[in-house]
Amino acid sequence: MAVAACTAAAVAHQQPVFRTSTQFVTVDVVVTGKNDAPVTDLKPEDFEITENGKPQKISEFSYVSIPVAHRAIDVDAPPQPPSDVATNGESAKASRAVVILVDDASLSAKLFCETCVDVMFALKQA
Repeated sequence: MAVAACTAAAVAHQQPVFRTSTQFVTVDVVVTGKNDAPVTDLKPEDFEITENGKPQKISEFSYVSIPVAHRAIDVDAPPQPPSDVATNGESAKASRAVVILVDDASLSAKLFCETCVDVMFALKQA
């Protein structure tokens, strides 16, 4: 049944519409002064965030200090387990990964199938 819906969606193909929105964007900054010393007493009003030339509200602001780690090495500790990250080969120097996520929690089976067909059609056109 799902295959039939996908096939019907492919036949009645329409131009895909992608809607996006962003409610919260995190911006990390590092501010240094003389001799590259961090400036620690800044406030939100010391910054201006713009998007397309339009000022944006800074809704959260905090100073984060990550101290230099000075820790003793335990020579008697057991060795770390082997890494579970592997590769099938060396990736190209100019490669990139593209992730397309379709949230099916709010889509009907038919709309999900149509969305997948639209995405695949758009990728073939690229």
